[in-house]
Amino acid sequence: MIDVRESHNELRSEEFMDEAIAAHQGAVYRLALSQTRSAADAQDVMQDVFIKLMRSQVPFRDCDHLRAWLLRVTINQCRDLARQAWHRRVEVVEEPDLGSTVTQDEAVELLMEHPVWRAMDALKESDRSVLHLRYVEELSIPEIAEALSCTQVAVRVRLRRARARLRQMMAAQCEQQSADVPSFSQQTGVAR
Repeated sequence: MIDVRESHNELRSEEFMDEAIAAHQGAVYRLALSQTRSAADAQDVMQDVFIKLMRSQVPFRDCDHLRAWLLRVTINQCRDLARQAWHRRVEVVEEPDLGSTVTQDEAVELLMEHPVWRAMDALKESDRSVLHLRYVEELSIPEIAEALSCTQVAVRVRLRRARARLRQMMAAQCEQQSADVPSFSQQTGVAR
């Protein structure tokens, strides 16, 4: 059990950090991946978030408060990364094939190819974060409000709007896919 009240030392204890990382690294990584759309950037963000935790003097009320703090810092780190001048100017290119060396986890690659992931990719960062916190991290409305530093009403409104935008993106993807698929008669040359 994490002693969430530990905050008076200059750095947090190794035991506190080990337990916090074990309990929350998955949530931090998933949120960072959802926001950055890059496994390497998500790992960098995750590392920065836990370094901030180690140096933080914030007294946590309980584990939920710690989780909300970590998710809030993750969102802020992702925004900071997106604002960096070098990040905006870097052209993303296909990574070279280095033989059998795998550059990304296969599960992450499959996830990034999923139609919902591609539709989420087209959403604004604020829409992605609220949807991610609700449906991937399964946070309640009050927990999301705490993580995003907003009211519960604002969370409900953001969720409703984000779901509507996601529906629109998914519908557009379906229309595009159906337009790209030739009809039976076009494929076979046989009229029905």
